[in-house]
Amino acid sequence: MGYWADKHVPFFAIAALIGGLITNARTIPNSKLTGETRIRSEEETQQRQNVTTLNICSIIERGNSLLIADYNRIGPAIDLAMDVVNENVLPDSIKFSFVYKDGGKVCAPKSATIGRLMELTAAGVKCNLYLGPGCSEAVLDLYQAAEHENVVIMGIPGAHTSSRSGLPRSNFPNLIRTTYTFVDLGKAVTKFMDLFHYSHVTIITNTESYFYQEMGDNFR
Repeated sequence: MGYWADKHVPFFAIAALIGGLITNARTIPNSKLTGETRIRSEEETQQRQNVTTLNICSIIERGNSLLIADYNRIGPAIDLAMDVVNENVLPDSIKFSFVYKDGGKVCAPKSATIGRLMELTAAGVKCNLYLGPGCSEAVLDLYQAAEHENVVIMGIPGAHTSSRSGLPRSNFPNLIRTTYTFVDLGKAVTKFMDLFHYSHVTIITNTESYFYQEMGDNFR
């Protein structure tokens, strides 16, 4: 939303547009506003005051094309989803506000998640839902805070949290995973091999990518 607007629309153009609207508004004497206009304006002001804003906090990895959930790839889809939900799905009394923090390029046990969470806290942002991270380790880092606040994490995918933590899936009631996990993928591959009676299997993984190395370990 903000990022994509800044990327494609020069800031001075936005500032000029806002400045022009304010200037034009000041040139309209109050005496020329009709009673109907005043009532409508008062109703709109009252509606804005009654709107509940829910913050969708997102810590998603960025700048690594090997990752499934790289923000450079999925950011426009998130922006579109937020616009559609705010305009066509939610009631007028509720709106979503999207707050993004860069989760870094690395998908590994040492992530940037806690640092980004501290930045959100320092800025006074109260998160009502976490969208991301994508990497399992980053999800585990964030989960402790989310569970303490009783806030849901929508992992994208956060596919390997159970095996990485050594805990059953039932230990993560606040975690929703929106896509397939390594376990699901392993079951699909196993079913395929059983269906066509494979007897010898070779697994080739990209050891330079932690994500695919982790996936390969699960297939062994």
